[in-house]
Amino acid sequence: MSLPTVWITGVGLLTPLGNSAWETLRALFAGRTITDRLDRLTEPISAEQIIRGTGAIADARHGSGDPAAGLALRALHEAITSAGLAAADLATTPIILASSKGAISALLDSMRSRDAATLGPHGLLSSLIRSRTGAPCCRAVVAACASGLVALDHALRMLRRGECDRAAVVAVEASLIPLLMHSYRRLGVLAPLTPRGYRARPLDRRRCGFTLTDLAAAVILESRPPARRRPSAATLAPTRLLGVRTAAEAHHVIKSPADSEALGRLSNWALRDCGPIDLLHPHATGTVENDEAELRLHAQALGPRAEETPAYAVKGALGHGLGAAGLASVVVAALIGRCGRVPPMPWLDDPITTPLRLFREGMKGEFRRHAVFASGFGGHCAAAVIETLTD
Repeated sequence: MSLPTVWITGVGLLTPLGNSAWETLRALFAGRTITDRLDRLTEPISAEQIIRGTGAIADARHGSGDPAAGLALRALHEAITSAGLAAADLATTPIILASSKGAISALLDSMRSRDAATLGPHGLLSSLIRSRTGAPCCRAVVAACASGLVALDHALRMLRRGECDRAAVVAVEASLIPLLMHSYRRLGVLAPLTPRGYRARPLDRRRCGFTLTDLAAAVILESRPPARRRPSAATLAPTRLLGVRTAAEAHHVIKSPADSEALGRLSNWALRDCGPIDLLHPHATGTVENDEAELRLHAQALGPRAEETPAYAVKGALGHGLGAAGLASVVVAALIGRCGRVPPMPWLDDPITTPLRLFREGMKGEFRRHAVFASGFGGHCAAAVIETLTD
């Protein structure tokens, strides 16, 4: 029996490069990255200033509330608007909330520390989102850097089981606090924290770590395409969520095995079992250990099609949004499907060896079917496949 079709009808995205999904995409097309502003520095600055100066979204950082809640709400309202809905529709829309850190800043805020200690950073974030939207429920999903795609899987299952006919998935990270900055630095996964060294170069031989960023992404899922009910909702071409798969592999707390069985299964499903794809969005953090091993698994799954399949690594431009990164890639994929154009990867000077097509200058064409991957600490991994209908 075939599964019910689920549609992505609205998207939202906030990044340091743009206050909306389309503004961010225009910056990506222009070849901009979050670390461009470091080129203008003429004097030394601290590691914390480098991270915040490149990855922070100013509006969230200087607002009166918790930055994660503020970013999540803005992305959610953009997604609702782009779906042709009103804010009042959130009162009947269950929300699946993804974040690896939650409202972590609240733990350091003496005015909010009691609530944060009682509910936990994820419980507090869910409570804030639900109270400000009136949503019937707001479930929190925590799966490290795979959180966004795991939340997407939760929502997809709800629609396919008939529990609702519309759901919102929101993924957010606002983790640029000293405790976490220095934790990632000590783990050795960040690019060198100097004005010249703090550059993310995923899929390039010179890669030496990722850059951290604030990030919020949202999608609206519905059981019917919007064009049949809301002809004015023209932000997206009709986009189907073909499926999501998740897996876990208890290999190491922070490291993935070089030949991950779990990621290999997901890759076989997304790149082989779901049929030919037009664009691959790997997790591609830009760390030395990840990129080549990941692309090797994808190339094995693709087989002879690997040489004609392009890969795009958005973290080189937007930085690593941790638990929000996977859902942000889904949003970017949906917009690429609408535009028929893939942004450049200006950091790609010496591509790693792989059968997959890697490009520096960007590409034009028909990119209808996309496979998006995300992996995280603790062995979490997930994959999603979407398809844009342009006919």
